[in-house]
Amino acid sequence: MAKTDNAARTQAAANTVRLIDWAAHAVTKPLPEAVRRRAAIILSDDIGAMVAGSLETQVARAQQAFLKTSSGSTEATVLARGAPRTDKYTAASANGMAITWCELDEGFRNASCHGGAYTIPALLAEAEAQGRTVEEVLRALAVAYEVTTRFALAFPFPVFNVHPHAAFAAIGGAAAASLVRRQDAQTMLAAVTGGASMSFAGPFDTAVEGALVRNAWTSAGAWLGLRAADWAEAGIGGNDVTPYDVFVGAYKTNAKPDALVAGLGDTWSVTNGYHKVFACCGYAHSAIEATLELLGRMQKKKEEIAEIVVEAAPGGQALRNPEPETVLAAKFSMPHAIAATVQPSSLTRM
Repeated sequence: MAKTDNAARTQAAANTVRLIDWAAHAVTKPLPEAVRRRAAIILSDDIGAMVAGSLETQVARAQQAFLKTSSGSTEATVLARGAPRTDKYTAASANGMAITWCELDEGFRNASCHGGAYTIPALLAEAEAQGRTVEEVLRALAVAYEVTTRFALAFPFPVFNVHPHAAFAAIGGAAAASLVRRQDAQTMLAAVTGGASMSFAGPFDTAVEGALVRNAWTSAGAWLGLRAADWAEAGIGGNDVTPYDVFVGAYKTNAKPDALVAGLGDTWSVTNGYHKVFACCGYAHSAIEATLELLGRMQKKKEEIAEIVVEAAPGGQALRNPEPETVLAAKFSMPHAIAATVQPSSLTRM
């Protein structure tokens, strides 16, 4: 490593320790009211996304498979028809499978990161098993969301190669489980950094091309996060340099170590979230809104539209698949989204 890389690695390690130490203490204190309300909205929104996802055919089949292999414990609820209760690992995996399926889960504006989807499946399962109150759930959610998004801000991908669901879900699950369990800072550090070491290089184009395994990444992350918290209690975990080595060393991300701690406790990531109106990738929303506005202003009938040309920002340029083969591919296709907004027979060109 070059000297400047060593300096960044050292700073990132120190700031990782500071972040986790803050989190372990912050979860024991009341949240600012604005933060508490935003955490409640995120929780409500993502519970709705999980229930909606549970109605999809593939999700229902996967959840039944999870239940068949469960331990038999009844400590947590699967948010699906009949609300079956099972062990927390199965419940977290089942709800994690559903939460992003419909593309209705919330997201974080300042980085490519869905903090709710990465934390809530593990958090709800662990909180129910522990008998936590709603207030304790909201505190754990706000703080786990903060930890997760701080890593996304500190280690941004220069281009969309690794999907954030693959990169950050295990970190979010580990942070959530650790906070709900009230692990001390040292144990939480082992859990979260252990979770970082188990992130995986799921390609971003998996979503664009419609491979449904992309929707399983939040399921895997929830399970890994819970296990990372288990293993940390046994003395098995990562260390303070692990996140830097994973993201900068292995994934070749940029490094902004200051983002791990800048304004910590004063600014809260949950206040910078967004909620989806349309069941598709967030980068398509502005184009759909513009299309609806233009349709309302046009005098011509929809049937008279021969072609639509869409100019998109860099984030939207990746969503170019004109003939999506799966529902997921359709949700990541700007041409499909705009054509469906206008009429099924419309031709859309990018």
